[in-house]
Amino acid sequence: MSLEMYERVRSLAPDFAQSVNRAVVLSHNEAEFERRVNNKIEQIAKELGVQLLFREQYTLATGRADAVYNRFVIEYELPGSLRPNLNHGHTKHAVQQVKDYIVGLAKAEKHDRDRLLGVAFDGHYFIFVRYHEGHWIVEEPLEVNKNSCERFLRSLFSLSSGRALIPENLVEDFGSQNVLSHQVTRALYNALEGHSGDLTAHLFEQWKLFFGETAGADAAAGELKHKKELRAFARGMGLRGGQVDMPRFLFALHTYFSFLVKNIARLVLQAYAGGGLGTTPLTTIANLQGEALRHELRHLESGGLFRALGLKNLLEGDFFAWYLDAWNPDIEEALRQVLARLAEYNPVTVQDDPYSARDLLKKLYHYL
Repeated sequence: MSLEMYERVRSLAPDFAQSVNRAVVLSHNEAEFERRVNNKIEQIAKELGVQLLFREQYTLATGRADAVYNRFVIEYELPGSLRPNLNHGHTKHAVQQVKDYIVGLAKAEKHDRDRLLGVAFDGHYFIFVRYHEGHWIVEEPLEVNKNSCERFLRSLFSLSSGRALIPENLVEDFGSQNVLSHQVTRALYNALEGHSGDLTAHLFEQWKLFFGETAGADAAAGELKHKKELRAFARGMGLRGGQVDMPRFLFALHTYFSFLVKNIARLVLQAYAGGGLGTTPLTTIANLQGEALRHELRHLESGGLFRALGLKNLLEGDFFAWYLDAWNPDIEEALRQVLARLAEYNPVTVQDDPYSARDLLKKLYHYL
């Protein structure tokens, strides 16, 4: 979901809340309420220019789901039948139905259950249900108002577009087994060669000193080259056995991770901070070339982009901006591919799936 669409969804939420209230008053049964709300959703989708993958009365192995919008399941209930108490009999039953439909949809369409979201909805309350790392998470019922309707619409449209910003997807796209990770790290590794006496060389030497103090001198000296995973990564880069300069390899790898983290932060903060003067969307940056791309990345590394978003001291420069001084065509091409792939992600899913977001960078770091 783009920043523009995010803002448009926010502006449409009060009208959607009023439509839900009207549907509650005018509907005589659950089916009528469902039809009125689905029609309103279709109307909003047309206004937004979004094509929704909609399945009505979708038959699954675990039952028949009232409405499925891509990875979002809606279980409609008779208006007024849900309660703010999750232990209430009918409310508990509705939640169980949502769980069953999530399981059925995951099996039918080969989805990971963690990437699906469901909601029980009666026009008075939303009850969001998700599955995360082996456990069901059922949120407290939310009264229908403009804020909860914004949450509902944002979830619906974000799960219908873009790649979810969750650890599993980041690991798949940027983890140690990915060819792109090999390409980027190789470009950075090769760019470090031949530097002596310049800023790049000084930053590398300073990093080696700090890394040796935190990870142990043996690690910095090369003991890590015997680790199976690192040897496999090095082979993916085209290096073999004794060819690996382990400190240089690890510095290149940390630089790659740092680059990913900063641009994930850019992606999310631009969505939630409402843009800002002097900030350029990631989709635009991924198409820049040569000095234009280098200039934009220097703006990021200096912290200027985050200051433009009103966030001071978030990034003040570190060891890992050295690649800008060692810039070459291989670095440019590799980093542009990283940016292009990141631009496909939907940053709003950070809020839609807060439980995965907590481990976002930790899991990426471990798998990289």
